Amino acid sequence: MANIQTIGSPRRIPSQPLFTISALQKEKWVNEVGKAALKELVISLTFAVPTAVMAGTAAGVATVIVAVALMVLFNAALRGKAAYHKHTSNQALHKKWEKIANFLCPLTFGIVAYFTGGILFHEAGHAFAMLAAAKNPLITVSVTPFSSGVTSSSFSQWTRFGERMGHEGANTFIGAAGAAISVVICCIALGLWWKYRKATQETHPKQHVQMREASRYLLGIAVVNLANHLLYALSSFEASKTDLGHDFVRLWVQGGIHPLLSAFLIVLPLLIVCAALYHQSRISQTGEGHPLASHRSHLCTRIKHWFIATAKPRDLSRLPEKAEKSAVSQQRCETIEQREKRERRAAQAIKRQRSLTS
Repeated sequence: MANIQTIGSPRRIPSQPLFTISALQKEKWVNEVGKAALKELVISLTFAVPTAVMAGTAAGVATVIVAVALMVLFNAALRGKAAYHKHTSNQALHKKWEKIANFLCPLTFGIVAYFTGGILFHEAGHAFAMLAAAKNPLITVSVTPFSSGVTSSSFSQWTRFGERMGHEGANTFIGAAGAAISVVICCIALGLWWKYRKATQETHPKQHVQMREASRYLLGIAVVNLANHLLYALSSFEASKTDLGHDFVRLWVQGGIHPLLSAFLIVLPLLIVCAALYHQSRISQTGEGHPLASHRSHLCTRIKHWFIATAKPRDLSRLPEKAEKSAVSQQRCETIEQREKRERRAAQAIKRQRSLTS
């Protein structure tokens, strides 16, 4: 009879987590995510609280509070995911989630900032334009968070500035002021983003990481602000021509500015700012000896010479002064080699003159 051996069930080994986090790493993780979330909360409340006060309704206040809370929690979750993989030494997932967080966190912050503080700045532009064009206007501003705002006023007559523009021109000026303020904010945000986007430890020894992060948030604010105003301009095609409460319908009907032209005028200052910043960065990269570095100085010198050549007769008395200033500016633009050549030629001319006189 064969011996039958019974094989028992295999012993179960308790599963262990793939990554373990020490208490110190967990504390760093919480501090890193918590500080960023606290900063977002404080900054967003500076926009949200005035908007909630201007809304004046329980629904508006609740909308603002819920939106800020959801934004902070969503961004904290993204940062927490990236920080978790950082402290567990999983660099591949850390880089992946860090890129996602660096893209989505500024975007969500920009959306909340625009639909709270952005609406306030837009309506403030209308209000300041009314103060400039009308005498003693009684201004009323109402804001609906994540929707729109309305600025109305009652006044008896225009100011001298408003009378010069005329009735339709003054109304067009008031209607364009809100979008103009937003475009100025976009240009400032883009300029600051360009300046601090590549902050290093050499340029900003103590706050280079914070500078780069702040630049991403400024870019998010600018992009969201620009996109919403472009959509607002194009929405005038679907709006009624009698709806003069729509800024771009008012510009179209009373000012004769087509919505496509309005959209182009919104984008144009930003393109100019980007081109100027790019040109400035090229000059700083190429160095002072490169032709691009002295291009502006040579251009200014040419413009001065042109003004001197085409000066009116009544300005002839100032020509020697202008010529002297242009000669000084031209001398500054000269390189070292050109200056040495000019000095050699002058020395040779002096020697020739002395030899002739002797």
